[in-house]
Amino acid sequence: SNGHPFCEPCLTASLRTQEQQGRPTTCPTCRVAVDPNALIRCLVAEQLAADVACSCSGAELGCDWQGTRSAAFSHEKKCLYAKLREERSARVEADARIDKLQLALDAAVAAATQQVRERRAIRLAEERREWLKA
Repeated sequence: SNGHPFCEPCLTASLRTQEQQGRPTTCPTCRVAVDPNALIRCLVAEQLAADVACSCSGAELGCDWQGTRSAAFSHEKKCLYAKLREERSARVEADARIDKLQLALDAAVAAATQQVRERRAIRLAEERREWLKA
């Protein structure tokens, strides 16, 4: 850790997201590189964060639960709205990966098509030269 305090679930979620996106793991505050295996828990920050009032992550989809941050983690494990939000996020990420793969495939097809055209043009030019020699 680089000294910036975070509750463990929040920091772990942030680092996991960075890893899943193929980015280097960095501090959410200052973006300095952070080794996820060398973190030091800040119990004071965890306790302060646990007592903060919050809503369910599924609130935008209709969940009206409100409570403390510490209670939110257990609530969201069983909340259908939170699960739906998580599934939507996963689907959006999967769609983004598919779009990226489709772009790469389209570029590869375009490059291969261009190579075929160039080879065909070379072959036609060679055949024309041979025809003109005859």
